[in-house]
Amino acid sequence: MKQKEGADLDLAIAVITDLSKTYTEISKIPMEATTSPALFRGKGAEECFEQLQAFVENTRSDVNVDIFAILDARSREDDTVLIVRASEKTGIIKTVRGALKETNMSLVNLWVGNLGIEECSYELAG
Repeated sequence: MKQKEGADLDLAIAVITDLSKTYTEISKIPMEATTSPALFRGKGAEECFEQLQAFVENTRSDVNVDIFAILDARSREDDTVLIVRASEKTGIIKTVRGALKETNMSLVNLWVGNLGIEECSYELAG
């Protein structure tokens, strides 16, 4: 994602609601409500990673697909997300359950290398 110098990092993620759209900037808040279908519903981390890789290749979107979060059925129950760190080079995919309210900060810290994925676990936050 391209960011302007000195940009506010309150939100540094792209919320993908359309796999045919090209994304080149971070999502703006407040975000508009969407009625788009759940593009990744019922898919695991590996399937989402593969779908995101194809999405970036097809749309030339400027999106980092090595680090992402999945809102799933459990997210509604306990306000958590599945945080994913994947490597196209090694094929290794690691996941941890993280606190929903900390998602943006966890993703940013993973991206800049301040945290390992294990440190994003909501169980450590409590």
